[in-house]
Amino acid sequence: MIDTLPQYRIQAHWRNIARSVNLATALFFAVEWLLRLYSAQNPVKYIFNPLSILDLLGIIPGFVYFTNDNANFLGRAKWLRALQVLRVLRVLRLTEYSVELYVTIRTLRKSLFQIVVVMMVIVILLLTACFLMFFAENDSLDIEKVQWLRKNHGVTEVSPFQNVFFCLYWGFVTITTVGYGDYTPVSPWGQVIACITMFMGVFTIVFPTSIISNNFSSEWDAFHKAQKIHEQRVLQQEYQHKRRDLERV
Repeated sequence: MIDTLPQYRIQAHWRNIARSVNLATALFFAVEWLLRLYSAQNPVKYIFNPLSILDLLGIIPGFVYFTNDNANFLGRAKWLRALQVLRVLRVLRLTEYSVELYVTIRTLRKSLFQIVVVMMVIVILLLTACFLMFFAENDSLDIEKVQWLRKNHGVTEVSPFQNVFFCLYWGFVTITTVGYGDYTPVSPWGQVIACITMFMGVFTIVFPTSIISNNFSSEWDAFHKAQKIHEQRVLQQEYQHKRRDLERV
């Protein structure tokens, strides 16, 4: 994170330190990845495991030399270097040790299909709202400047909704209840469409949240039931062992 600060990138000694730390980190994770590969029962299966592939993609950029052309931000290989962010996803390996994270991952998997269905409906409604907004806000086309124009309180101005892609940006910002305010409708019908889109934004939060919370509750209860059954089996086995020992005596 500190390496992204411009005041540090223009200092040669900081670039050397950052490169050394980056290389040491890459070496550490590379050794750890190779040890996991060596100890795996099925090395081929481990290599093609999604988490292993993410680890490898996060390690490889650490061994690549990056230019420090200030005019080119992070150099020609900046997008390759961005793959190092994938190291953060190593936290998913904690599912082997954290019960809460394990239940959360199971909940997301269980909720995936339901969320996809809800999102498809929302996307359809969002596209409809964006097309309606485009036609509601744009009045005429300036052929010379190739720009759509609209009337704002009787004054003709350039419309911010130049095409449906601009409207999609407005739609995503509105339906997620963020509301930057950089694109705003001024026509009566455009404002009506905006109000309906904002009302739809409530459902984008309510539906996925309710689906995930219900599934998390059921998964958590199922986990505790399985844990109690396991504890009862262990106690029953210990009781049987003690009973056999007493019978032998």
